[in-house]
Amino acid sequence: MLRRLRPPVFEVYADRDVTEALGVSLDYKPLGSGSSSKVYRATDVNNPDNKKAMKLLAFLLDERDSEELGNLLEFEAEVQILQNVRHPNIIKMERAVKCPDEVAILMELHRSDLSHAVCDISTDEASRYFTQLTDAVSFLHQHRIVHGDLKLRNVFISHCGNAVLGDFGQVQVLPKNSNRSRRWGGTLHYWPPEYDEGEPVDDVFKLESYSLGLCLWALLFRKEPKSGIDFLQKLKDKVLIPDLHRQCVERLLCPSPSDRTTVVEIQQLLRAHQQPKSCNPPDSVGEMQQLFHAHQQPKSRNPSASVGEIQQLFRAHQQPKSRTPPASVGNIQQLLPAQEQTEARDPTDAADPSPVPPPAASCLGHSQIRERYRNNSLKSTARKQKLKTVS
Repeated sequence: MLRRLRPPVFEVYADRDVTEALGVSLDYKPLGSGSSSKVYRATDVNNPDNKKAMKLLAFLLDERDSEELGNLLEFEAEVQILQNVRHPNIIKMERAVKCPDEVAILMELHRSDLSHAVCDISTDEASRYFTQLTDAVSFLHQHRIVHGDLKLRNVFISHCGNAVLGDFGQVQVLPKNSNRSRRWGGTLHYWPPEYDEGEPVDDVFKLESYSLGLCLWALLFRKEPKSGIDFLQKLKDKVLIPDLHRQCVERLLCPSPSDRTTVVEIQQLLRAHQQPKSCNPPDSVGEMQQLFHAHQQPKSRNPSASVGEIQQLFRAHQQPKSRTPPASVGNIQQLLPAQEQTEARDPTDAADPSPVPPPAASCLGHSQIRERYRNNSLKSTARKQKLKTVS
């Protein structure tokens, strides 16, 4: 759980504008705009390859004006949340500055948002964004934080293909003992049926559950939701939707707030159906290399074995089991004289002047071996006859 939120930290400048304070130059055309702010692509003046997003709240002419003061308080609340919250699917802030006529937040820049990309995403991408967005909103709700303006335009796609929730200009932090709120911002097409503009909200978490349900509906149908559509009927008519996702959206878009499920329960439902442990692909080359090597390494059944033991085991398996190979020609040549010497002899054989023939050279052919063998046999027969004559 989050500890007590730290107050927002600004860099305050009295003699320069936000671009000078942050050391950036801005593109002429904004990336997006809201009721009181604009977002620009910002380029580091010292490193043109370093691109960021800068949210600018301009023309703070008089902080005593109630509207201007309200905008400034909302801006400070956004800075406070972004400085305290850390989640892989929530946008990261780098710096916040306050200058005489404007304030700004410098954040990471992402390649697109779901509003522009929803028509072209694949089924796997829709499923991944579905889970990642649910994880981010569930994380906020578990810490008593409501985003306040959930919609596809406020969900960005990182360069690594992850969904990242941004634009916390309408964020609220609720006390532990109440889900009520006196105000609600949001966008018309994402309002639930029970909400009347300008009226207090009995349960802001259930209201945001409905907004999340419409975001997930849009991911399944590949289009932005609009007023006047019967979303549940469209869901029933569409056949090719995974049962798990269909069940999640039906529960989130339930017309009655009392029957509507919470975002935390939807996250638990996704996890209970054996979703992958991590829906975030590796964000760096190093992480991808570690993942690749981990799958390449064989699993060891004896993790406590030393390196030397593993090497011995490996060599033992590498060495083929050797059976006695067939004798070569040279081996046969050496074997023949040895067999002749093992025959039973009379003591007079030691005085035989005939020397024992030396082993044949390994280069002799088969005919020469047979000739040598025949000569040896004749000599052996002659010795035996000589012994009979002596006796």
